[in-house]
Amino acid sequence: MQSDQINARTMGDNFGSVTIFIVMFLLGLFLVFNSIFIPEGKEGFALTMVVSGIVILILADIYFLVILFRVWRFAITESRRLGLLPSIKTPGRAVGFLFIPIFSWYWGFKAFGELAKNLNSIAKAKDKNITMSEGIGMSLAILNILSIFPYIGFIALIITCILIPIFLNQAINMCKKLSLSINSADSIDYQPIE
Repeated sequence: MQSDQINARTMGDNFGSVTIFIVMFLLGLFLVFNSIFIPEGKEGFALTMVVSGIVILILADIYFLVILFRVWRFAITESRRLGLLPSIKTPGRAVGFLFIPIFSWYWGFKAFGELAKNLNSIAKAKDKNITMSEGIGMSLAILNILSIFPYIGFIALIITCILIPIFLNQAINMCKKLSLSINSADSIDYQPIE
């Protein structure tokens, strides 16, 4: 119990940075798409740019999943602390099930769509007048499914690239505000009786 209180207090600033994600993502896209304009005779350099860009895009995706894990960890810990039932049992499940083919289309609705509901429930339980938009998470899940279709998928991918930083920013800010609003009784360090 005491470790849950300590975790809720100390992980408030450790959710991640949307700026780092955006910079990594844009740099990766720049390297991949800029390789098109490399003149003939420098194919080796163009290939290096493409491979570097893909590696950076993969790192940006991993960073996105790390942020999602941390936000879900906070939501689950705070939900349990307040006596609420989180919609996902563990943060590992929230992120890990996104890797299961076909099932991940359903799980996107849980991992992205349910996150805002959980954070809004925590805010309501703490009597805080802050909310996170539930529509962006659901939109990400829908766009994930649409991305498998030709032509529509490309448009869905572009919209997803715009919505992911907005989603991350809202989730991180909501968690930071909620972590700052931990009740004063919870911030007391209780010493075990020996």
